[in-house]
Amino acid sequence: MATSYSTSGPIVEGLFAVNKPTSISSAEVLRKLQIVFKKSPLFKDWLSAELAKRRKETNNQKRRRSHAKKGRIQVKLGHGGTLDPMATGVLVVGVGSGTKKLPTLLGGEKEYVATAILGAATDTYDRLGKVTKRAEWRHVTREMVEEKLKLFRGDIMQVPPIFSALNMNGKRLYEYARNGEELPKEIDARKMKVDSLELLSIETEHSWGLPGPGEEADESFQNFAKKFEKKVEELEGLKEPEAKRVKVNGDGAGKTTPKAKRTPAVVGASTVAEEIPPILRLHMTVSSGFYVRSFIHDLGIALGSAAHMVALMRTRQSAFELGKENTIEWEDFGIKLKGYEFLKDEENGKGKDVEGVDGEEEEEEGEEEGEGEGEEKPRPVWERKFTRAMELFGQSERAKGG
Repeated sequence: MATSYSTSGPIVEGLFAVNKPTSISSAEVLRKLQIVFKKSPLFKDWLSAELAKRRKETNNQKRRRSHAKKGRIQVKLGHGGTLDPMATGVLVVGVGSGTKKLPTLLGGEKEYVATAILGAATDTYDRLGKVTKRAEWRHVTREMVEEKLKLFRGDIMQVPPIFSALNMNGKRLYEYARNGEELPKEIDARKMKVDSLELLSIETEHSWGLPGPGEEADESFQNFAKKFEKKVEELEGLKEPEAKRVKVNGDGAGKTTPKAKRTPAVVGASTVAEEIPPILRLHMTVSSGFYVRSFIHDLGIALGSAAHMVALMRTRQSAFELGKENTIEWEDFGIKLKGYEFLKDEENGKGKDVEGVDGEEEEEEGEEEGEGEGEEKPRPVWERKFTRAMELFGQSERAKGG
């Protein structure tokens, strides 16, 4: 159950979720929340007790606290699974002892609404990457998309993207990609579960566009991407044998029939740029570890085209859902975001999955920006919502006997 250092005050340790805005990393969300929480009277007792506890630590314990800065005390926070900077939606946050509950969320299912654009694939599988392939898209119909989505429902095999934080021989995959190094072995496909997958719409009028002709990946990475794509097709079963396909007749016997030839999909950059391709909006409920970016990239392959992700919103993670009392809107914290750029390290998976930020803090935001003592305090609405979220978490833990 959620516990607190304070026996009389409100419970401040547990789990809640924040509706993360775009253009900010998951780790940066925690740093901003730490600043807000430190100024709040809700955490006065917690911070005092934490300071007293640290004063009793041995010298060895203090040395192990390697990321502490100048003895400053911050509210301990962690997150239950990184959201890319360009993504929005549910980011589960653990507070204090609640961070110990975060690993239980990693196995829970998640819901997303994703937006994909046809016509080009990128090295990162999203709109922040360099183009590895441009392809024809005018042959794609709604019926074709609906048919190909069947390949991705249920228990499937998925190959993670090369730009990810997965380890191979003690090194992150994205490090191999950035340095142009050959992988020591193939990336293993992983078993995933897709409980639901729905095409919400195909839209031809939208504000998204394809990367320009000058935004191509270098030739060596394009060659690597071609080889990697072929392996993905084989491991995920996205491409039938070129010569034949099996069709079962009424007697249950397999009969081979010639497979129709596919229209060549790879085209020049100038040809693709003549028109704006459509976007696909998709809703999905998936298991933990599922890469939405990979799914969209692979869907482009299955459609005989190419695709990459341009927007992503996580609408639910386990019991935390947009619009529910345990999820707080970012605006309620009164935190201003000025000119944040996409943080590529986090987008490529460098951010922490569980612990997030623990004891690391910037200088006070008001002092950095010169706002001084006259800075307007965060709206108190977040404190009320946070207290309610902690109450709900405590109720849930008591019901489970946790």
